[in-house]
Parts: sequence; C-alpha cells; structure tokens
Amino acid sequence: MIQELTLGPEGRVWAEFRAEDGDTRIMVFDSSGAVLGVLPQAFPMPLSFLPDGRGVIQLVDSLDVERVGIIDVSDRHTSGTEGG
Repeated sequence: MIQELTLGPEGRVWAEFRAEDGDTRIMVFDSSGAVLGVLPQAFPMPLSFLPDGRGVIQLVDSLDVERVGIIDVSDRHTSGTEGG
C-alpha cells in the first residue's frame, strides 16, 4: 500500500510502500515511470531537496535523538547512501 508520495528534482517520484507486515520501502521512479532504485528498509522519506538535488532527511537514533541528514539522490546514488 502506498503511504506517501514526494516529487523530487528532475520529476522523480518517491513512493513509500508499506507491506502487510508493516515494513516500509521507498522506490524512486524517473519522470517516465522507470524504477531508478529501491532504498533500504525503513529508510526515511526526504523532507525536502536542496538545489543540487540532494535530499534532506530526518534521522532518529536509538536514544531518540533527532538529526538532519543529507543524501545524494543523483543517478549514480539512488541506493540512498548518506552524504555529508
């Protein structure tokens, strides 16, 4: 079931899916609908995007401390690796 949709840079669509068992996955599609990648399980949906295309995400650690992270969402990094 689709939980959330976000429109990113270059017309990319970020779709968060929730399985029946509660696990979530985010799939990234290009403007034609082709799948660019699937992010790791429970990866957070970007809150916003920077002008250079990197995504802004909110991270919560095991002590419930919230942080803001930046991910590179370029074509060579659609796997959701966290950047600096």
